[in-house]
Amino acid sequence: MAFRPNCPQPSNCLIHCFSEAGRFVVNEKLFPIRFASNVAYVNVLRNGTVTSIPLVFFFARYLYEEKTKHERIAECVVTEAIIDLPHCYNNEHHRWILNSAAAIIGVRISEFLDRPIFAALSYSPFPPHVRNVLVFEFGSGGLCSSLLEVQRGNLGITVVASHRSYGCPLVELMGEEMEDKFGIEIKESGAELFSVNAACDLAKNALCSGQPRAVVNLSFLQGKYGVQISPQVFDLAQVTQLNLHWIGENITRCLLQVEEDPMNAVDEVILVGDSVGIPDVKRMLEFLFPWRQLRDELDPGTFIRELALDMAASCDDETMVVSADYIERFWSWL
Repeated sequence: MAFRPNCPQPSNCLIHCFSEAGRFVVNEKLFPIRFASNVAYVNVLRNGTVTSIPLVFFFARYLYEEKTKHERIAECVVTEAIIDLPHCYNNEHHRWILNSAAAIIGVRISEFLDRPIFAALSYSPFPPHVRNVLVFEFGSGGLCSSLLEVQRGNLGITVVASHRSYGCPLVELMGEEMEDKFGIEIKESGAELFSVNAACDLAKNALCSGQPRAVVNLSFLQGKYGVQISPQVFDLAQVTQLNLHWIGENITRCLLQVEEDPMNAVDEVILVGDSVGIPDVKRMLEFLFPWRQLRDELDPGTFIRELALDMAASCDDETMVVSADYIERFWSWL
């Protein structure tokens, strides 16, 4: 049901890098989680009709699809699973939901991998002077910065701070302008937020197709609110800087949890996921952290998956490997 951009750029296009994150937020509004008798429910579309199901069943449906896919390839029954999670997801609440969802389909989750720690391990051992490592990633559902402390002698790695951001910066900017100028809170309405998100995606598509400027037209709000809304014009540089500012703000909020002078808290930076190989992101991180080593020569996401697959192969029972990125993408394409 969500608008799907037809971007001629690769999947790690900086202009579109937060498009799925924007759809993630839209679907949270269109299909909000509600509680009844301490049970979480979510609305989903089934045959064109909105149906309310327990949130645990929602994730069970996803895990069942992964289980079926794995069994088709392996030609045997899956009874165990290994799941890698961003640190912000790796808490008791989310683990309980996923464990309960897995139990419904007859699967036991044998291991949750804390993604930033295992991303750091892909570059281990660290030199003696490296004590604090920033792991930065963005994927389908948002972006996450995690500050890790490396014990002397590489005897252990601990996450000491983490911050996750959701949404699309361009959509957020348009929402703020509508509220500041007209008192319109588009984020309170899932349908309006959906339309604003689609309008922003159209503008991003135009920029990535080579047009020097693109228009975000929100005139569809005029009739309902009785105001005159002028189209907003953006060029490629403006949207690029908007996204880079969003990234920098996420990193700063993470580091401020533990340091008054955040940028001096980092000895080394590791890129994960779609952030690997984007020149503008690399240049921004080099500007924020001069004279620190920036590690992007590997794809830690691939390392984590290979590690998880090795762990699965060593298990006695048939074990599937699931990434939280795919769970988030499942949510964003409701």
